[in-house]
Amino acid sequence: MPATNEHTLAKYANPFHFTLAPIKAAPMIIINYQGVDTAEIDLPNANVQAQPSTGPETQSDLVLMFRNQTIKSLNDGSFNAFFAQLTDKTSAAFGLHGGTDVTANTHIGQITITGIPFNVTTSLKGINSFDGNTPVSNVSVVGSTPQYIKIPLTVGLYNPSNLTIYTRDIYIPAQYMGYEIGRAYISELSLLPGNNSQTAEFRFLPPSINDERALRVLELYLEPANKGEGGGKT
Repeated sequence: MPATNEHTLAKYANPFHFTLAPIKAAPMIIINYQGVDTAEIDLPNANVQAQPSTGPETQSDLVLMFRNQTIKSLNDGSFNAFFAQLTDKTSAAFGLHGGTDVTANTHIGQITITGIPFNVTTSLKGINSFDGNTPVSNVSVVGSTPQYIKIPLTVGLYNPSNLTIYTRDIYIPAQYMGYEIGRAYISELSLLPGNNSQTAEFRFLPPSINDERALRVLELYLEPANKGEGGGKT
């Protein structure tokens, strides 16, 4: 699974009693979710932005950035649960451990320190089910299959997190009055932080077409928008 992160802020303190400032790092990061090693990211040696640290007592900021790096699952069940938490909830707490090589500027020039271990806990803001609101527009019925009615539309997806997700073949459940009436299918999803507009195909497929809630959805769709619920002929 590819991942991009434009800003990861970490705190560090160097173990030596002299000033150094990291300029490059190559961390191998393991994500631990609910006590299980869930996934790993092995990042290439790349530039970092860091404030100088003068010794073990001085904690300084270090900013990591990476683009299109692979997150490799170590436990599919735990990885699915972790991803579901980030998708459905406001945040996810997890651990990060592993090691890194660092190139740093010092008073005597650049030095490389290898195999620096780390083990921290952190949290990440989640997508929170698109904040529970997915407005639709450009709705039109174009046909049907023996299984469902096809309704192309544009769906608005709000991403309140800093996560950027690129994936394929997404099915978003749609409910009316707590009753699932079908799913919106997105063939390719590019979900950026903030507001997103995605072309989708809604597949109207309630468990029972005779259910009054399913019938009511069809009635609401067929009534002219400018007439309201007491609308005229269509």
